[in-house]
Amino acid sequence: MMYNPQLETFICVVDSGSFSKAAEKMYNTSPAVIKQINSLEESLTVRLFERTHRGLFVTAAGKSLYRDAKYLIQYSKDCLPTVTLRGNLQRIEV
Repeated sequence: MMYNPQLETFICVVDSGSFSKAAEKMYNTSPAVIKQINSLEESLTVRLFERTHRGLFVTAAGKSLYRDAKYLIQYSKDCLPTVTLRGNLQRIEV
């Protein structure tokens, strides 16, 4: 797997500022987005957001993951055309 699809959801939530706005952008439901974020937090054993009655705030760990996730996803997208092109041109033994 090139990257965890939950990272796309995480980035969208950070960029949107709320679960509901992210869900709308992703053509999904708020409960589904929240479930993905909860699952990501559990797998990383870290809180990515502080949830308060005033809104959603990104934690320090969340900010760090946001930067890294943006890089990983962009890198993955950038490398796929190169890999596909090389795969179609020649066989490379590893």
